[in-house]
Amino acid sequence: MARNSFSDKLSKAWSDTKKHLKFIVRKSNKTARSYLKHPLSKKQKRYLVYAILFIIAMIVVSYFAMQPIVKFVSDPQGLRIWAESHPVTAVFAFIAIMFAQIFIAVLPGEPVQLALGYTFGWFWGLIIGLIGAAIASALVFLLVKRFGRPLVEIFFPAEKIDEIDFLHDKKRMNVLLFILMMIPGTPKDLFTYAAGLLPMSLTTWLLISVPARIPGILGATIAGEHLGQDTWYVSVIVLSIVALLAVLGIMYFAYLTKQSRQRKEIQRMRAHYREVQAERKAEEAAQKREAAEELAADKKESLPSGK
Repeated sequence: MARNSFSDKLSKAWSDTKKHLKFIVRKSNKTARSYLKHPLSKKQKRYLVYAILFIIAMIVVSYFAMQPIVKFVSDPQGLRIWAESHPVTAVFAFIAIMFAQIFIAVLPGEPVQLALGYTFGWFWGLIIGLIGAAIASALVFLLVKRFGRPLVEIFFPAEKIDEIDFLHDKKRMNVLLFILMMIPGTPKDLFTYAAGLLPMSLTTWLLISVPARIPGILGATIAGEHLGQDTWYVSVIVLSIVALLAVLGIMYFAYLTKQSRQRKEIQRMRAHYREVQAERKAEEAAQKREAAEELAADKKESLPSGK
């Protein structure tokens, strides 16, 4: 029962991954076409080559990074035996997979974390997952600081990025980001890339993101460790709790984005009101000037002609 449920989740995750890859390819084609309409500078040509190589690398890494996860579903015991026979290689392989899952932002995270728990147990699975997450989070943060929003828009539509502008509130930015990164069901990949657009340092970001990932990775590794054992029901309980928290996380994120849209609408209405008021005052001032000019003209005409 638990195995079938996990297979269904993996199939859905891989389907979502392919959709994300198609979006990235479309985005890259659109960017390339916009470049080709105008003469390219040497710097633009260099960035275009980097972007093309980056997209190719992402597709290749996505394919190979999924292979251990596919092996986990098809032959989980074989994956565990391989890890026991090649412990160092297995550790570095899963750190790389965890890194790729976050860095590429289209690979599903739950199957990777379940496989970590199944292969290494909950404790070492958690440690390996956190190491990969920390490396990827740091690199993504530094790259976004260097290249800005255009890099984020390769992976996410502009509308999705605009939805989380509530994070720019400096007073509650760190707390909100920690809560949203900790709760299951929220778009952590989006937050990871958007963090580089926020006024924070790399140290602050790592102190927020790495501890915030502990509950999610811990829950998945505990569930993964009990898959295929007599205590499989523990996996069902943990995954059920995670699913419930994910629903609450989705609702909380929807609430925040709704608040953000409402604030934008209020700001738009206030700006429109100020524009209307300014136009009205300008019209009133113009009418007063016209009335004064007419009055002055009437007085001038009423004066005796001899004077």
